[in-house]
Amino acid sequence: MAGHPASVRDQLLSEVLRFVRSAAGLSGVRQIALLGSIVTERPNPKDVDVLVVISDDADLASLAACARRMQGRTQSFNRGADVFLADECGRYLGRTCSWKDCRPGVRASCDALHCGRRPYLH
Repeated sequence: MAGHPASVRDQLLSEVLRFVRSAAGLSGVRQIALLGSIVTERPNPKDVDVLVVISDDADLASLAACARRMQGRTQSFNRGADVFLADECGRYLGRTCSWKDCRPGVRASCDALHCGRRPYLH
């Protein structure tokens, strides 16, 4: 309906669509799936969760940048977004790093278990 404000669900879906359009063309991205409350009928989900299946040589710097953009846009309307990563065998790897500059020793607040082992993997 014209002039009708978008629901939180619609806003989240719009942002995840923007993420998918950006991330799908990146080197090493194999599959992208939605998870969590966004795939239910909940009218007011608190966030959007995305699972990205990646190859061993995926471009995580660019993928993390796409994730940060989506996270920033969802935060602008008091919601969140998480991007979870799995390898092509379905094993959970972690999340995309939330820092623009991802390398060991840059931030004392980084809590990644294996910081630096693979840049932009948290």
